[in-house]
Amino acid sequence: MDPALWRWGVEFLLNCLPSAHHRNTDKLQRLSRFSRNLVAAAEAEMGLPKETRHQGGLYLFQDKSQFEAYVASIGQSAGGSAEVLDRHTLISREPGLSGMSDRLVGGLFSAMDSVGDCQLFTQRTAAYLSQAHKVSFCFNTRVTGFRCTKGTVEALITNNGEIPCAAVVLATGVETPDITRPLGFRPNIYPVKGYSGTWRITDATGVPTLPFVDETELLAVAAYGGKLRVTAIAEFAAHDRSIPKARSSRLADYVRRFFGNAVDLETPEFWAGLRPTTAAGPPYLGRVRRFDNLCVNAGHGQLGWTMSIGCGELLAQMITGERPSLEDVSSSAPWLM
Repeated sequence: MDPALWRWGVEFLLNCLPSAHHRNTDKLQRLSRFSRNLVAAAEAEMGLPKETRHQGGLYLFQDKSQFEAYVASIGQSAGGSAEVLDRHTLISREPGLSGMSDRLVGGLFSAMDSVGDCQLFTQRTAAYLSQAHKVSFCFNTRVTGFRCTKGTVEALITNNGEIPCAAVVLATGVETPDITRPLGFRPNIYPVKGYSGTWRITDATGVPTLPFVDETELLAVAAYGGKLRVTAIAEFAAHDRSIPKARSSRLADYVRRFFGNAVDLETPEFWAGLRPTTAAGPPYLGRVRRFDNLCVNAGHGQLGWTMSIGCGELLAQMITGERPSLEDVSSSAPWLM
């Protein structure tokens, strides 16, 4: 087994203790809410089309005992943001689920959930920053090292030459531990592999408007931009990005069973990605102790886009000397301030 996975796994087990779980869940919830509230403001400031929908989301159950146990477990912890729905109310609320009505036993509606196209949002944001603020993006550029003097990163060393820098933020995902190794610290981030399938929608009435998570079959489904996307699976495969037939078939079978009459089944697009995941759950976010101008923003797991704008806002406040709007939302590490 990969030694890095052993290291990650031991810390993960320690974070499964109830006290650690509650602490980390609170960090994730606060950071996610903070970031969510900034999305609409960012879209307005940049003049972007409001592609992101803040209409809530559903959590569906096909197993009655699982549903009842889940409802009992949340108790008052949902803070009033989760509404329990029986099957009839669920289908009335979201007619696009009629194709799976005979399998559903109930669900929950969360008013806090949103859905959108993160790739499109990122592309439009990059275009805005390039045009309005003269931001330069160095694509197809690999960072191979750092030029440091007395606790200051003076330049990034890349395959295209050096880039002088006043401040550095490492938003480097699953590559972060390898990139930081020469600097004397190694964030405990490990890739957790996931898969997605995307189908063209041919009948919008046959797919749900609200995004949902199928808690019984452990898949997430969202419709936007004329396409239906299904994501699933969490596996440890190091840096392997291949797509085994068994994985794509699982996604395709789900879509065929429940939405086969509403999408083009002949032209799916499958993808595999690596979620940069910390052992505790929250990302590493903040300044590195040994350097006066180096920050880390990595390890967001499956919540990368959910927390992206909030993390960026907090780091900007740190770098400019402002007091962060949120505190104590990062995973802890001895190398992190």
